[in-house]
Amino acid sequence: MKLHYYTGKQPNFGDELNLLLWPRLIPDVLAQAPDMLFLGIGTILSHDTPAKLGKIVLGSGAGYRRPPTLDSTWDILGVRGPLTARTLGLPQRMAITDPAVLLNQLYTAPVTIRHRIAFMPHHDSQRLADWRCICQQLGIHYIDPCSLATADIIDDIRRSGLLITEAMHGAIVADAFRVPWIPIVCYSHILRFKWEDWCLSLGMQYQPERLPAISNIPLNVSPLKRLRHWLKYPAVKLKLLPERWSKLLPRPSSPEELERATQQLALIAETQRGVRLSSDPVLQQARERFQDAIQLLRRYYA
Repeated sequence: MKLHYYTGKQPNFGDELNLLLWPRLIPDVLAQAPDMLFLGIGTILSHDTPAKLGKIVLGSGAGYRRPPTLDSTWDILGVRGPLTARTLGLPQRMAITDPAVLLNQLYTAPVTIRHRIAFMPHHDSQRLADWRCICQQLGIHYIDPCSLATADIIDDIRRSGLLITEAMHGAIVADAFRVPWIPIVCYSHILRFKWEDWCLSLGMQYQPERLPAISNIPLNVSPLKRLRHWLKYPAVKLKLLPERWSKLLPRPSSPEELERATQQLALIAETQRGVRLSSDPVLQQARERFQDAIQLLRRYYA
């Protein structure tokens, strides 16, 4: 089978987890049925999934594009959460959680805490502001979601006492390894639907802390493209265009705005308000349901 997941211009931690998890967890299954796609981690259930190929779904979510029309080419063993199940017209029992909770099967050695607090932005956010520099000012460990070393990111999260994260899979991996986490929102490209979908799958509410949307990294964008984006801005504000239809180019932040964002992050780190962690029984139940689904997968395809 061919792993089907989102690939962009730069690597993204959540999507890259597919290459780390599945070949080690179900190599016997992936070696079969070369004409089929396997959809695991990611918000990838949409109408533009290849129509003529068979598709096996185990834990994927919907949200970014128009959902697919399910037909005989789809074999769904479980989806990310109840919102995805409802969107696809599936029974709620098909909602499990995100498959990244299974990483605990691959990383079993105990670790010691190295970072009291770590910060991980969304992969589209790290190019907008120098979050690494801000974290250094505050004594917070910075985790780059676009690092090529996926295993190193996992190790960084495991060795953190607390993770402040705008990246959903940062929170998922932290939760999987019982590292407390705080969800934050800085920019409009954060998709609330997928966060709520996953949180609800483990009995949690999505109530993120907010940081100002800052920009202090010059973007290599032509004047024409920048003009086109800023002409689009009023239409988005008037809700004539959906805000996530296109990522608006930010204006440079003032020193005062940068300082305000830095102070806000410092306050969240100091007070640790909004800390989350799913309950042990709920997480374990989700893992057991994945194991049942994997047994079915092996029975039919391996």
